[in-house]
Amino acid sequence: MDYELVIIGAGPAGCGAALYGAREGLTTLLLEPAAPGGQMSVTAWVENYPGVPGTSGPQLAEAMLAGAKPQAPPFSRPRSLVSACPERPKP
Repeated sequence: MDYELVIIGAGPAGCGAALYGAREGLTTLLLEPAAPGGQMSVTAWVENYPGVPGTSGPQLAEAMLAGAKPQAPPFSRPRSLVSACPERPKP
């Protein structure tokens, strides 16, 4: 399948971008090699996240994904992600 929007990373920014892309009707794929929610999903406590006074990282990641369910794009957990950009030479 061809995708119009491919997002690498299912942290807060990636989940938001995937949700809005899907809402706009773009064929969207969300790639995350680890757990949905990114680093947040393994963070014990999250404070100062907009609109959330404080919660565990896994709970916040779960709430974000639950909120995206109605328009959630396909989610893939690849074994590895390879950069499409060559490494920059070290100075």
